[in-house]
Amino acid sequence: MKKNIFAVGFLFALAGCDIAGIRGNGHLISEQRNVDPFINIETGGAFRVEWHSGAPSASITVDENLMQYVEMEVRDKVLHVRTTRSVRPTHSIKLELTSTALEGASFSGASRLNALQLSGPKFYLETRGASNVVLDGAVDELVANMTGASDLRAESLQTKTAELSVTRNYRCRFNSKAREVGIIASSSRAKVEGSRCGSLKATSSDLFSSGARRGERRYNVKEFSRL
Repeated sequence: MKKNIFAVGFLFALAGCDIAGIRGNGHLISEQRNVDPFINIETGGAFRVEWHSGAPSASITVDENLMQYVEMEVRDKVLHVRTTRSVRPTHSIKLELTSTALEGASFSGASRLNALQLSGPKFYLETRGASNVVLDGAVDELVANMTGASDLRAESLQTKTAELSVTRNYRCRFNSKAREVGIIASSSRAKVEGSRCGSLKATSSDLFSSGARRGERRYNVKEFSRL
């Protein structure tokens, strides 16, 4: 009877360890991965992503004992990155990526993205969870769908128009030359800085707008109905 109880307890302990995640050993290593050409990035989990233009390449930096659980695969020109087990790295898993172009990025979980030298007609961004995004370069149109507490810094991104859909607390900064910025903020507190803010829409939220041409102003739901 005692053996059975011990066995059950041992199994629960193992299950608990798996649920909590495999702890990193603190010895950080980097590994190069061979990747096919890609133009989009999709990650699941907490990653710190650095991207810039160049020949397709991928480097991963993480605890030595966790490297085997980081999976990377390109399907239909989308680079998919995830962990095959629940892990607890001592530092955020770092991805250094290059490709000839980047048209979009999708993240689930707490994530960070630094994308430098973006170019092209359009860039699409989707985040689910707390995120911190920095964009640089020149695109005609930026489209972002961000769920969770988010911070988007795009003051170094040359763009003609930007369309943002956000929930919860949100802050974004744009280059002052942007012609039009459209915000749809649901159950949020959003702040837009450094743009003319030609088009503004909001639902159940407060929105703060500031820029060289209009100073700082706070809008509420009633005011939006008259814009």
